[in-house]
Amino acid sequence: MTEAVGDKPLTPEQAEAVRTFTRSAGGGHSMRDALDFFTPSRLTKIVMLAGLFFWLFHGTMIRLFLVWLHNDNWSHGLVIPFFCVGILLAIRDKWLDVPLRPTWAGLGVIALALGCFLFATYWIKLIMGQDYSWWLLLVGMVLALCGWRFLGAVWFPLVFILFGIRIGGILYDPISTKLQQVAAKSSALVLKLVGIRADLNGVVIDVFTRSGKMASLQVAEACSGMKIMMAFMALGALMAYMARRPLWHRLILLAATIPIAIASNVFRVTGMGFLHYIDRGSWAEGFAHTMEGLLMLPVAFLLFWLLHVILSKIVVEEADQRGASGQEATPAPSEAGGSSILDMAAAVPGAVGRGLGRFFGALSEPARIGKFARSVMPDLRQRHFVAVAGVLLVSAVSWNVVNAIMGTVFLKHPVPLKQALDRFPDEIPQQGTDCAWAVPADWGPAQRMLGPDIEKTLGAKHPTRLRDGKTASEVPQDSATMLMSPQYIQRLYVLTDDKGRPVDNRMQAYFFVSYYTGEPDVVPHVPERCYLGGGYTENVSASKYPEFTFAGRKVNVRRVQFFGRDEGERRNNVIYFFCFNGQMEGDHTKVRLLLNSPFGKYAYYAKVEVKFPLISDEDEHQAAAEKFLQDFMPIMVRDFLPDWPPEDKTR
Repeated sequence: MTEAVGDKPLTPEQAEAVRTFTRSAGGGHSMRDALDFFTPSRLTKIVMLAGLFFWLFHGTMIRLFLVWLHNDNWSHGLVIPFFCVGILLAIRDKWLDVPLRPTWAGLGVIALALGCFLFATYWIKLIMGQDYSWWLLLVGMVLALCGWRFLGAVWFPLVFILFGIRIGGILYDPISTKLQQVAAKSSALVLKLVGIRADLNGVVIDVFTRSGKMASLQVAEACSGMKIMMAFMALGALMAYMARRPLWHRLILLAATIPIAIASNVFRVTGMGFLHYIDRGSWAEGFAHTMEGLLMLPVAFLLFWLLHVILSKIVVEEADQRGASGQEATPAPSEAGGSSILDMAAAVPGAVGRGLGRFFGALSEPARIGKFARSVMPDLRQRHFVAVAGVLLVSAVSWNVVNAIMGTVFLKHPVPLKQALDRFPDEIPQQGTDCAWAVPADWGPAQRMLGPDIEKTLGAKHPTRLRDGKTASEVPQDSATMLMSPQYIQRLYVLTDDKGRPVDNRMQAYFFVSYYTGEPDVVPHVPERCYLGGGYTENVSASKYPEFTFAGRKVNVRRVQFFGRDEGERRNNVIYFFCFNGQMEGDHTKVRLLLNSPFGKYAYYAKVEVKFPLISDEDEHQAAAEKFLQDFMPIMVRDFLPDWPPEDKTR
């Protein structure tokens, strides 16, 4: 389009003079004028800031990437960055022409982010706080370099990043537990409404099959629906933001993502209950179980689409109202920009390639380096850029120097067990007597392994299920160190005399040990959570932290008691504690804080849980548990738990 004054067109020189005067009077350049899509000077600034940003936060960002890669609940985080770039391309008309007005307020946000990072690292030891700190610093950089109006134009892609940041266990676990209960209660109700008898005990649904048998369906944490909720909330927020609808319409769509995700999960659990009813419970396991989980996504999208259609029928769109009054409707973002999102996306690699070509071409000849430097230096001397880059540089240098001096680490190194847990002996001599704790002959392999859903919830596997059919003790040491699959073991021991006969029928010790290493932010499930999910009620008055003596040390263990699901059933007493980094403690909160210490290079923890099912009196149970642990723990410490501190093989 040719610029003109009245009917007389302007010459190119006059048009440039008008644009220069307009920019100077308007108080700033727009992103379209100033950035010019990947010029050498802009690429230099972007590379410098990105390098300083990653240098400062490389530990936390690498750890977050590993979470995306290995944690099924947060695997959607791998696509979040690509979605953010796509959103920026889709809304380019909102930010390309926004005048850039850098503000010093951004430095205040950057300072706040750095303070939060130090506070989360050294004071409260909260990994989630570290992740949110780098996000806050990113917001501060955008504000400092581009201004408030630009930040307002790109707020949604910045907020969308938060969907990829893992919520810490301190918040995630209670939410997941509540969703388990909702899924179990709702599914049991639906099964009853369709005429299937289903009794609910905690998160366990007892389904009476059509053949007259009873099948138990446990809604494990893996079936809580938390994973689909996080992923669907992200997609729902994106769809609500991009929809050309009234604001309140989009807010309804956004708010509906949570109940729709819950409803989809209830549909899945109810389907598994129906499979148990028709005596096809095996179809709800293994690969079929995974496929049922994937089927939740189309169900969720179908419900979301139905809501969208309903709102379309009862809401008169603004565009239709403008069309009825004779006004021109507002064009879609792609129409307003003159090119589609696909065209824009296709142009980006070429623009980047041309910019990099000019960048390295300018440095290819010594005679051109000076010219390149003179063209770049004006942008690099811009005050706000110098301030932001200076703060990042000083922070990164200081942070890495402090880390080197104090030994601060963010990526914990794994520590292998001395041997796999399934190597634990089937007979444990009792100190000072001829008696021994022995595994009953009828305690077979099937009783020593949990189901796949429980293993997924625990994040641990029975050691005999490592790849190639080998246990960790059967593979070379280097391979075992690399595998580092979390392990567990469960056994039943009976106190027997020298003839192998039971000394006391009540002296039957059931113990459970789960071992984890390299990821300190997730502490294994405590019995309070597992038993409550199974329909038990905690007797809070009986829960204490008694002091035990075993393995040559005094340990404060955790003692809890639960009432049975059926009235009149005997009480269940449980003793548990954690062995971690050469220490022992019964309070899982203290364990989390100590494991998250920024000064420890290594991290491992094992939860040891003991109970005597046939002893209901809490004091008698406590005495029996201490007696068993006095015999059990020396073997565990000597032959299985790693030596502390471990040998540093990385040097």
